[in-house]
Amino acid sequence: MSSNKNKLPYLEIILTAVFAAILSTAGTYFIESKKVDFTKEEILYKNKIQTYKEFLAKTDIRTKSMISELLSIGALYDTVLTDGDIQSFEHKMFLFIEKYDFQDIYLMLENDFLRLQVFGGKKVKHYCNDILFVISNRAYLVDMTQYPKYVKNTFKDLDNNKTAYGYDKEVHSEDRLKIVLLNQLFKLLLNHINTNILPTY
Repeated sequence: MSSNKNKLPYLEIILTAVFAAILSTAGTYFIESKKVDFTKEEILYKNKIQTYKEFLAKTDIRTKSMISELLSIGALYDTVLTDGDIQSFEHKMFLFIEKYDFQDIYLMLENDFLRLQVFGGKKVKHYCNDILFVISNRAYLVDMTQYPKYVKNTFKDLDNNKTAYGYDKEVHSEDRLKIVLLNQLFKLLLNHINTNILPTY
């Protein structure tokens, strides 16, 4: 009888040790898995910020890149006042189209957007897709309800050929629509990216 009593404490000790080992292993696994999750998030965040900075560098006017030229020309749309201003804007669009074929622009941007679409957020992907829609003559696929009123109005006015183009028409209405819309969508994309790389993000 006393022999059985002596065995019970040993059994309890063994069971307690096993249970403690299980808890310790589970706790270690949980902590390590959280570390892995945190590391993944940290890597993805760093990749996103690096991707954003690389893309922003291409928009710098000093680089004279296609994107910076497009933004520079498109920005004139909001500042034209006289027929002379409008004609100047028309001529700069003409020179841009002469220099860059829209198919080439599409391929360049598609390549530039690859990392943005992989590491960027949902909104960034949305802007990238819509920009590519505009370039490839599929502006009708852009959901204008997702954009500010001025973008909707630009699309409506240009699509209906209501915008004046100065004394001499140098650019096809479709191309004018592309350049102005691209500029406005790019501005929204860049504003979003700039907001997301602020230190407070």
